[in-house]
Amino acid sequence: MSDDPTPTGLTSLHFDSSLIDEHRRLLGPTAARRLVELFTTSLAERRSALHGALDAGDADAVRKAGHAVKGLAASSGASLLAAAGAAVQHADDASLDELRTLVGHLDAMADVAVAGIAAAWGV
Repeated sequence: MSDDPTPTGLTSLHFDSSLIDEHRRLLGPTAARRLVELFTTSLAERRSALHGALDAGDADAVRKAGHAVKGLAASSGASLLAAAGAAVQHADDASLDELRTLVGHLDAMADVAVAGIAAAWGV
């Protein structure tokens, strides 16, 4: 029995390796590289919207932006980032301070995703 707490199907970078392997097989290296670039750009845009909503004190917009991050991350295989986005999305009764804490966690997971997705996709 392994001491590795990483769930089956997730790499040490917390990506869904089976989803990534399937996408890479179907897309090929050139399209995979473009997908990584699109992920990085789209994630930056969604994080900007998230922080803008947080700065404006608009909790509904923060939750909607969390949903957008969740969808992008899930479709790219970034499992922990998707979970962080879901936590923001479903924080219905959270105060702005609590949302800031959740967004801080999401930011940490986004940094891991950006740092590791190219390696996970093999591009």
